[in-house]
Amino acid sequence: MTPAEVARSRERGLATEHCCDSRFPTLFSPIGLGALMNKNRVMRVATTSNLAEQGRVGERTLAFYRTVAEGGAGVVVSQATRLHPLEGVVPHALPLFDPGVIAGLRRISDAILEQGALFIVQLNQGGRQHLGRRVGTLVAPSEIACPRSGGTPHSLSTREVGEMVEFFVSAAVNARDAQADGDEIHDAQEHLIGQFVSPFSNQRDDRYGGSLENRMRFALEIISGARRRLGDQAVIGYRMGVEEFTAGGVTEFLRNRPP
Repeated sequence: MTPAEVARSRERGLATEHCCDSRFPTLFSPIGLGALMNKNRVMRVATTSNLAEQGRVGERTLAFYRTVAEGGAGVVVSQATRLHPLEGVVPHALPLFDPGVIAGLRRISDAILEQGALFIVQLNQGGRQHLGRRVGTLVAPSEIACPRSGGTPHSLSTREVGEMVEFFVSAAVNARDAQADGDEIHDAQEHLIGQFVSPFSNQRDDRYGGSLENRMRFALEIISGARRRLGDQAVIGYRMGVEEFTAGGVTEFLRNRPP
């Protein structure tokens, strides 16, 4: 048997095992995701692989995603892709702001499609969540240093926030051009979007700060912009972090919010 046939046989065995488990009766049943159909309810979530080669998809990266897809997950989410030049181009990361990465991502899309799975590309901007000695310009909604990584960031102007929205949307278009089935907009682990949502890191007094509605505006503009450009067929997901582990942050805000 080929490796792919072995993986499919293993998948069928797992499906038979779990369909008889009353706790997960529909785990391996198809489910719709927007306009698309997912073969089961198993999602491989994003993890950093650090396998890119000079910012491009090489054979190691391709083999990694092919192996993941052969494991049987219905949805495979990519590692976080970089979408703004401010974060720099590091050899092991995939710079989705660069159209040169599209051809390699298309190879990943093809490998995942061969296994009948959906391919979702994660879009992320770290904001202040970088070490200042590695990233020349840290950015954030406000000039408040990260209590863990340190370094005081540049507070994005209202104009710069709009430009950052467009970088997210353009990255989503590049993912579509790579034949990905959709995008996951990353707001967990206190990266840039999460920094806007949090009242600890967002102390702005413009339309992107203050109320919860205003703090969510950055994320919602990214989502609506991506939907306009991608149309109704693409999957657009939003991964939200709600445990900030920081006093005065979004967790405390949500716990104390009136019903």
